[in-house]
Amino acid sequence: MKTIKKLSYLLMAGALLFTACNEPKGPDGPDGGKDELVLTADRESIMNDGKAKVTFTVMDGEKDVTTDAVITNTTDNVALDGYTFSSTTGGEYKFTASYDGKTSNEVTINVTSVVLSVDVNEIHAEGQGKATFTLMFGEEDVTSEMYLTNLTLGTEMEKGVNEFVSTDYTDEFEFQAKYKNQLSNKVTVTVIPAVESPVRIKADKGRVAVGDVVTFTVLNEGEDVTSSATIKNADSGEAISGNTYTVAAEGTFNFVAEYGENQSQTISVGTGQFHKNVMFLKYTSVGCGYCPGMAESIENADKLVPGRIVEMAVHSLQMGSDPLVPSNLSELTGRFPDTYGLPFTYVDFVGGIQGLVGTAEVVKQVKNYMKNEAYVGFAVDSKIEGNKIIATVNATLGKATGGDFKLGVSLVENGVKTNVSQSGASEGVNYVHNHTYRKSATHALGDALDKSLTENETFTKTYEFDASGYNAENCQVIVYAIKDLGSSMECINVVACDADGWVDYEFE
Repeated sequence: MKTIKKLSYLLMAGALLFTACNEPKGPDGPDGGKDELVLTADRESIMNDGKAKVTFTVMDGEKDVTTDAVITNTTDNVALDGYTFSSTTGGEYKFTASYDGKTSNEVTINVTSVVLSVDVNEIHAEGQGKATFTLMFGEEDVTSEMYLTNLTLGTEMEKGVNEFVSTDYTDEFEFQAKYKNQLSNKVTVTVIPAVESPVRIKADKGRVAVGDVVTFTVLNEGEDVTSSATIKNADSGEAISGNTYTVAAEGTFNFVAEYGENQSQTISVGTGQFHKNVMFLKYTSVGCGYCPGMAESIENADKLVPGRIVEMAVHSLQMGSDPLVPSNLSELTGRFPDTYGLPFTYVDFVGGIQGLVGTAEVVKQVKNYMKNEAYVGFAVDSKIEGNKIIATVNATLGKATGGDFKLGVSLVENGVKTNVSQSGASEGVNYVHNHTYRKSATHALGDALDKSLTENETFTKTYEFDASGYNAENCQVIVYAIKDLGSSMECINVVACDADGWVDYEFE
């Protein structure tokens, strides 16, 4: 009998193939009686790629009647068109054959799918959270062989990469994995707002002189808990007496507060130069094919020289209509034209980067401009109230000459999508626009202060934005000091503050 010969051959070839075949089970033993209709399959399981297939054989005694028999998928009671079966849907399927009034034994086929899972469905923004993915093919872990795609951003990761670190903005991201020629199910990870410590320490001065007394206030969820908190010198770890500190020498001094089980952010007071950030005013457009590449170069440079780049991506009309063009575009282009071809990036309003350049060139520009003295420093408090973003800005003058400057306060938004495909980006309408310039609470190139400041003197003012139509949690307030040199302008310093956050003074 052909079935017996075939089975004997498989046994000689190895036990693995013996267990991989469905054995017909009839009343007279594993091969059934000679008058039985016997259905066999060449394998027990296949992939759910729609290409892998099972081939059935139907034997009536010793006669092969496969081509004349009807093989039925009893799972859904549908007859096969022929004697092979494939599927794109995972699961267990059962089959029987009928011929000449006879019904065969039942054969089970497992269609194995790749299943993508993730350890968490929510992570906090600003790099505070990470989602880790696992891809299983049946009982086999094939994560190292998969290609994971962020469907929301339209980006495929390298082979075996299975981690997603949270973005700087909130959004819902959908993922799917590919293994060989199979696509997995889709899973979602939601990026929610970053978590800040409920404890915050504040100082009544930013830049100081030797002999100055700095007074600290400690807040817990906005409530003054100074008298119950411990304030420490973050460099030595020693607690200070009370809530005041007398500056005894030149330098920068760092402090933290502890209240209950929580520790505050680190705050600095100093006598030296403020930390220098570099302004990147980048003209862009949804019709600009090279602009996504320039955006990537700046993002990569920011990782190599962290805490130095503050970007405002201004959408221009130079390459046609664009839904993200700000209403006050002319305030910028009046002094800084966008007619040089896109992308075009003004660095500190002084230098210019024409077109698309690589990460190395961006880093070179940053390092060049961060050498300049930042004789203005900022501390910013911002909060979201309904559709409004309210920011209190403190601008302090350092010891360098030149107390006259203009103060600019603008709003940018991250995680912006439009219904217009981005030229040069495979993501199309799913392309995410970050650092998108929305509007200014001052003139886009700054307002003059009420008076000239003297060394260590602070200008304080509260600014308000109507954030209707924006995702306020994804917005940042950009604060910058500009020196008007007549025929030119220079950005002295710039900071970015989350719409519902704060920025303290920093020193070099």
